[in-house]
Amino acid sequence: MKVERTFDYDLIMSVVGMPEFDVCLEDGLTANNYQPDKTSAWLLVTDNNDIISLTRLKPLNSIVLEVHPRVLAKHRSKYNKLAVLEMYKWVLEFASQYKKINAEIPVIYPHLKRFMYSIGFSLEGVNRKSHIKNGDIVDKWVFGITQEELKDEVA
Repeated sequence: MKVERTFDYDLIMSVVGMPEFDVCLEDGLTANNYQPDKTSAWLLVTDNNDIISLTRLKPLNSIVLEVHPRVLAKHRSKYNKLAVLEMYKWVLEFASQYKKINAEIPVIYPHLKRFMYSIGFSLEGVNRKSHIKNGDIVDKWVFGITQEELKDEVA
C-alpha cells in the first residue's frame, strides 16, 4: 500500500462524491454542494493504483487534528484497519507536531463506534445535538487518540 498527500481536488471530489458515502452526509449536504477544505491534508491510500481510501486531516489547533477517513466499500473488509494504520504512520512521519487526533461519529452509526475502538481511539465525550440526519438532530461521540497511542498502534 502507498499513502500520499493529494492536492488533486477533482480526485477528492470524485471520491467524496461517491454514492456509497451519501449515507454519512448531513441533511442538506450533497456531493454537488460540497467543497473540499483546502486547509486540510487529504491522504490517499492506494494499492497498485487502486484507491483504497481518502482521509481528511483537518487542523483544529496547533496540536490537534480532526480525522475523517473514507474507505471504499469494496475494500473495507480487507483494508479498513490497514488504511488507518497507514494514515497513522503518515501523521507520525510528516505531521509530528500534532499530538492528538480527534474524530466525531454520529450516534446513529454504532458500527463506527466499534471500529474506532478497534483502531485505538478512546471515547472522550459527547457533542450533544450536533448532527442532523433524516430530520432528526442527534448527538455525536467524540473520540481521541494521542501521539503515544498512535505509536503503540503502529508498533
